[in-house]
Amino acid sequence: MVISWKQLTFVPTPEALEEFRSSWGWFVPDEMMAFMAATSGDLFFEAADGAVHWLDTGRGELSRVAASRDEFLAAMRADGGNEWLMTPVVEELLGAGAVVGDGQCFGYKVLPILGGDYTADNMVPMSAVAWYGSSGWYHQQLHDLPDGTHVRLSVGE
Repeated sequence: MVISWKQLTFVPTPEALEEFRSSWGWFVPDEMMAFMAATSGDLFFEAADGAVHWLDTGRGELSRVAASRDEFLAAMRADGGNEWLMTPVVEELLGAGAVVGDGQCFGYKVLPILGGDYTADNMVPMSAVAWYGSSGWYHQQLHDLPDGTHVRLSVGE
């Protein structure tokens, strides 16, 4: 299956961006402006100095990946988005019949920071509002814990 850039990215709704800022504002500075959203659930930001940063929503890591947007786009074209857009995983999901509608992206069933894999089997389509909200909340809870800390999650009232 040949995948297009349009299938690898999406335009978040204003509600999704509002939820992102609400749920991730503790981690991503307000000065950073989102300019691209990946169908895999990650976001890309431009800092005041023009540098591009990648938010890996699975691990809760914000990394500087390029000195400028031009440098970023050249790197994306060079590897087809394999790393930052998770092209092979998205391609596998779409090839298997997964559908992401307007305002949706893929989210993890188990966050990679909690041991989940960066694989198609661990991803599911969901609204970007839900993904940004839940991933931000989990990462905020986990942020200050030392590596290797055992975490118990319970779902209930």
